[in-house]
Amino acid sequence: MLYTPVSVLIGLILTADAVHLLKENGKASRISSIASTVEVVWLVISFIYLFSEDLYGLKLLIPILFVSYVIAGFISSFLMVRDLETPEEIQALKVPRPFMVVALIFGITFVAANVLVLLI
Repeated sequence: MLYTPVSVLIGLILTADAVHLLKENGKASRISSIASTVEVVWLVISFIYLFSEDLYGLKLLIPILFVSYVIAGFISSFLMVRDLETPEEIQALKVPRPFMVVALIFGITFVAANVLVLLI
């Protein structure tokens, strides 16, 4: 199945986005929009993969972690924007540094876990 090799690429995209956000002090850009789109698509694929394959061990844990990470990100994003009233306020919003650090750590860990699966 191509899930694991593509997951390495997804992890690299998420890592690159986190690095970019850190460099831009949390100001989202087109790169962040692309990464978010990729996350949503991979969320759906990961969810389907969880229930369509006979998974065990790390192969089971990887899609569960990805789904959990994206859902936690959706909840966090909702909580950040729920009190904002205008589109201008939302556009001016910057991603808090702890969120960027978590995203970076997740991206690196996700890449490493998938590379490990490919090697074993």
